[in-house]
Amino acid sequence: PFRGLRVDDRLYWPMRFFWVGGFVFARLAAMHAGSCLLCEESFDPGRTLDLLEHERATFVTGWPHYGKAMADHESFAGRDLSSLRGGNVYDLLPPGVAPEDPELRANSLGMTETGGPHTMYDMTVDLPDSLRGSFGCPVPGLEHKLVDPDSDLELAGTSGTSASEKSAGEAGEICVRGYSLMQGLYKQQRDSVFDEAGWYHTGDGGSFNEQGHLFFEGRLGDVIKTGGANVSPREVEVLLEAVDGVKAAYVVGLPDPDRGQTVAAAVLLKQGVELDAEQLLAALRDELSAYKLPRQIFFLGENELPMTDSGTIKKSALAGQLQDLSKAGRGEA
Repeated sequence: PFRGLRVDDRLYWPMRFFWVGGFVFARLAAMHAGSCLLCEESFDPGRTLDLLEHERATFVTGWPHYGKAMADHESFAGRDLSSLRGGNVYDLLPPGVAPEDPELRANSLGMTETGGPHTMYDMTVDLPDSLRGSFGCPVPGLEHKLVDPDSDLELAGTSGTSASEKSAGEAGEICVRGYSLMQGLYKQQRDSVFDEAGWYHTGDGGSFNEQGHLFFEGRLGDVIKTGGANVSPREVEVLLEAVDGVKAAYVVGLPDPDRGQTVAAAVLLKQGVELDAEQLLAALRDELSAYKLPRQIFFLGENELPMTDSGTIKKSALAGQLQDLSKAGRGEA
């Protein structure tokens, strides 16, 4: 229901099926809707365009760099991709289908332990600006609560699925329980995986607004501790990515002898855009406290970012990479 797949759809999916995204978001979704699933052994911009055009794909999914590679291919202008009516590779979608602002389309939050997304929203409609960067609402049949990550005590009014039951704006560790949750972890006792009430503590941080939309703040282990204060990398990333010309931003903490850690950002600019660190910081100063502002900004190319096979950033590897670049004097402050 969140993507509107139909029995007559032809869904292109290039990602591995042993990954929960491929297994649930592609195979099970296509089986449930009765859709046709289009696959190939490996991605190649020209060959993949051949497949999409010949098979009259209606939904196209993949990582953003797939869309850029195909849109930049020499044959793209002459392709007939008018059959496409949805998907998350926005560079390929025809006018009227592609969102004017991709940041106003809902994200979803999930993990292998929850059998796929545990929060989602309609991915085919534009959200109001107040929900920019949000990650949807609890999937029907799943419950959420937030706990203090230090004490494990539940934050007041955050249990359940109803928006009215949630404490708006109060951030904590996201816990989930419900039908899709795993039975346990291999060779671990149940009470070491779930709490007494059956909640799984995800290690993710976030908050809900009054309507029950989740705002994900990142992995709790990624929180940057600088000068005795905590900084959520996701908060800084969202604001950087809202700057016109920024395609993606990744924020990590770098070791500092005086402050413990300092905030550093790796920024990927859109093709043809030129920005410097001061321009980015100027856009952030009205939105962030001074201690949350990046002390160093690194402008990287897409091929310089350390990514996993499932398309997510390797934050620990990125932190090491930025530390080396900092020593080489490459970061802008």
